[in-house]
Amino acid sequence: MWGELTKRTIIGIVLAAVSGLMMLLDGILWLGSYSVQTYVWGSMLSTGDAAVGGAKIVLALIVLIGALLAYRPGREVLSGALVLIFSIVGLFFASQIYVVAMIPGIIGGTLILSAKGKEPPEAHIK
Repeated sequence: MWGELTKRTIIGIVLAAVSGLMMLLDGILWLGSYSVQTYVWGSMLSTGDAAVGGAKIVLALIVLIGALLAYRPGREVLSGALVLIFSIVGLFFASQIYVVAMIPGIIGGTLILSAKGKEPPEAHIK
């Protein structure tokens, strides 16, 4: 099934998946660091910190879903838009890992969008 996709789409899928996994790791670490602080210092986990960690995880899952959708031919616009938009929305929750994770997400979303309407090279050879 990978043969039906262009190289540009495959590279975009890989970059989007890497970005989504890095964002997911950042969200998990965000929640984990505050739960460790809560345990060590005895303070309660603030609702705002938990909400930010949860939002990071949700954004990461949406980027990963976008990467998976790009695997299906005809879904390039939807998947590229999901990856691109939710990678950029991550600027509001920027931390060190998240900023680094946004770069492959933006590039991957752009590559997936730019592959729309292009036939794979094998389609011209009969």
